[in-house]
Amino acid sequence: RRVREAVVSTQSTGALVATQYLKGVIDILMEYEETESSTSFTVTQTLIAGGGALLGAVFGGRAGGVIGGMAGAAAGAMMVPEYKPLAQCLQEMDEDQKQDIARKIQNRVGNLGTIAVKEFIRSAPQNVAWIKQQFSIKSDD
Repeated sequence: RRVREAVVSTQSTGALVATQYLKGVIDILMEYEETESSTSFTVTQTLIAGGGALLGAVFGGRAGGVIGGMAGAAAGAMMVPEYKPLAQCLQEMDEDQKQDIARKIQNRVGNLGTIAVKEFIRSAPQNVAWIKQQFSIKSDD
């Protein structure tokens, strides 16, 4: 059970960092007129697809998640207007804007990887102590 708790804790930390990273990137892309609508529609369509996958998985397990994800993706595609792919919007921006976006992303989210590593290191002593206890490993201290 404790191994599972340690794994879930590590996964939760990773998910939190990923969510913060994505939110930071989305916030930055929403600042630019050239990428605002594509970012908004991309996020909306993705959330609808993810919601379908979640509902499918809740009611149908793994297979339900796949079917729900496909249904959610189709629903998301029908619910948002036609939009230019975000990658195309970024390619069409001038070099100064691209550099500005890259700099802002690096400044806003560049330290999130460090936060994840610090959290992993912080929780490592408890995990090591638990493993030693479970497998009757004697400490060197």
